[in-house]
Amino acid sequence: MLAAIVAMIAITAFLYFEGWAAWYAWPILLLLVAASVGGYWFRVRPNAVVWRVAYIIGFACWIELVWVFGWVVLMAVTPLGPYVLLIPEAPRFVLQLVAGFVIGAFVGDYIGRRRNYLPPNLP
Repeated sequence: MLAAIVAMIAITAFLYFEGWAAWYAWPILLLLVAASVGGYWFRVRPNAVVWRVAYIIGFACWIELVWVFGWVVLMAVTPLGPYVLLIPEAPRFVLQLVAGFVIGAFVGDYIGRRRNYLPPNLP
């Protein structure tokens, strides 16, 4: 983990001095380091509440990603694309973005409950 943090600092410094990420490089680096340290701490000290949140958010994001790609395939590949665009914008927004997160949250909570909210690869 220390090597990853040193690599992030080196990459951020390089980008900063090259001028690519002038003002937002250091706050992003601080967030990445904080996330790395927090992830390591939660991995070492399992906490049921934290892992419940991790299961819910993790599965919600993955299922939303699959859900959105499914909508893209539905609209671009199948002949139903023009008909999907006839749906008004507000219901289509709910169908495309909110539904995937809600389904993913329920799936994540279900799988986490079955695993007793333990981290992956731990008995």
